[in-house]
Amino acid sequence: MQFLRPIVVRVIRELPERHTYDGWVWIEGYQLNAAGDAVARARVVRDARGRPVAGLARRTDQASQTPAASGAGRMTARPRPHLPMRPAWLCRNCAAPWPCGPAQLALVTEFYGHSIALAFYLAASMQEAIDDAYGLGLRPDLPEMHARFLGWLSLARRPRRR
Repeated sequence: MQFLRPIVVRVIRELPERHTYDGWVWIEGYQLNAAGDAVARARVVRDARGRPVAGLARRTDQASQTPAASGAGRMTARPRPHLPMRPAWLCRNCAAPWPCGPAQLALVTEFYGHSIALAFYLAASMQEAIDDAYGLGLRPDLPEMHARFLGWLSLARRPRRR
């Protein structure tokens, strides 16, 4: 995309993995309209001192390129996280038993490289879920609780490279 007039960008991060000429850097950010609302996500080349370079940007989201698709020029809301709703331990987003599939994916991403910490977190969450079930006067199925909270962890582990 080439700019006909200057744009205002709120910087999210620098992209050191993208290489360009010496003294120049790639940044990723949100293009802002006159009201300060984010209207598009963009990757822009700028000189290392912070001055943008017109004509060297690429939008990263196709939906925001058309005003009708972007909801009157505004970015769409972030998806809701899949968090537990206590004491039932159902997902607040999809009402599936927590940790649901999306929650498992988010947890593996969040705890990437720290599988033991993830196992401790899930074991503590399982214990709290069991305590909550007893507090509600229920008798939880302990093998099912173990499978639900910890049984999927072996599937999430990365194979070791040799």
